[in-house]
Amino acid sequence: RNHFLRTRMVEADTSVRIALVILQSAISVAALCYSASPWSWLHWLPSVIGVGSCDANHDCWAKQLVYRTTVTGFLVFGVLAALALSGCIAGHWYETLLGAFAILLLPLVFIFLPNGLFDAFAQAATVVSAVFLIAQTLLLGDFAQE
Repeated sequence: RNHFLRTRMVEADTSVRIALVILQSAISVAALCYSASPWSWLHWLPSVIGVGSCDANHDCWAKQLVYRTTVTGFLVFGVLAALALSGCIAGHWYETLLGAFAILLLPLVFIFLPNGLFDAFAQAATVVSAVFLIAQTLLLGDFAQE
């Protein structure tokens, strides 16, 4: 019985790693694909709605679609963190494919939201990532001295 539990735990750890790799890969691929030439397939959007306010500025379109993809990734990982902290047990790696599809489809839904919302997220993410890197450096330095 104990051997079975240890084997099951290894499988759960492996499935979590596979799921995280799939989700991170989906975010990267979606960001690259959506930012490649968004004007060519989203030019029909009126200038009043979301990304449409970029008009013909390719850099604006690409930047806004990357922001929307990263916000989607943040939301998916936030839901996974909430589930993990609430005590949900790890499942099979293929159960996270819904999250991967969300990463691919939600940016298209977010196209209709205002650009300012995603600009604010990008600015907040820049500050939070800087604070995180400083804290991580301090912690690693503290652990290295012990």
